[in-house]
Amino acid sequence: MMISSTLELSNLPATMRQHLRAVSKGYLLTMTTDSTTKRCIACGLEKPISEFYMEKTSTGNKPYPRCKPCHIIKVNSRPLNRVRTDKPLVASEATAIKFLNRNGIFTASGKLSSYKYLDAVAWGCVRIEIKTSHKREGRFDFRFSYQQKNKRLQADIIILQCFHNIKTTYHIFPANHPAFYENGALKSVSYSLRGQSNDHGLTTEIMNAHENAFHYIEEARQNIIRQLLAR
Repeated sequence: MMISSTLELSNLPATMRQHLRAVSKGYLLTMTTDSTTKRCIACGLEKPISEFYMEKTSTGNKPYPRCKPCHIIKVNSRPLNRVRTDKPLVASEATAIKFLNRNGIFTASGKLSSYKYLDAVAWGCVRIEIKTSHKREGRFDFRFSYQQKNKRLQADIIILQCFHNIKTTYHIFPANHPAFYENGALKSVSYSLRGQSNDHGLTTEIMNAHENAFHYIEEARQNIIRQLLAR
């Protein structure tokens, strides 16, 4: 008595049925009399198994569905999940950049320019270093990195961003302002709201005079233009 192929397939063990389905879809090897080959699902060519990368599975190694050249094309066409370098990596820097743009000063992240080490660049040429501090015990502390202290600060403008409890203030300085230097070396600075004596260069008078002092950015831009024209 003849038994239908459907009945025979249904009587096979589950693992064997899975194997046969995989073979029918081209996922596993197809055995021929001359060699072990497989058809690539991308180019459609029947190729030796050596032309396929192998994938380790619980049941052993099996070839990828695409041959090596087609597999490389597929991998190279995938979008890479890179870190965005055209946006500030620090939230406070983004806040300062938005503040400058709201006040009519075109500013972008330094990551967009050739100055990758900078926090921001205004008008495409004015280099800006942004220092941020939250009020603690009535004072603000602004610190420069070891590299910045031991090397010349690569900036035209320093912006001190002060986060108060209910507001944020911005104090704009030229990078060569004497409040940031001691014996010619860059130093960290602090500012006390309580009017206490300050040995670190910043006083209430200085901070008030430089709050929203946008004209320093324009002066830096004009100075850069004059230097370029003089070349």
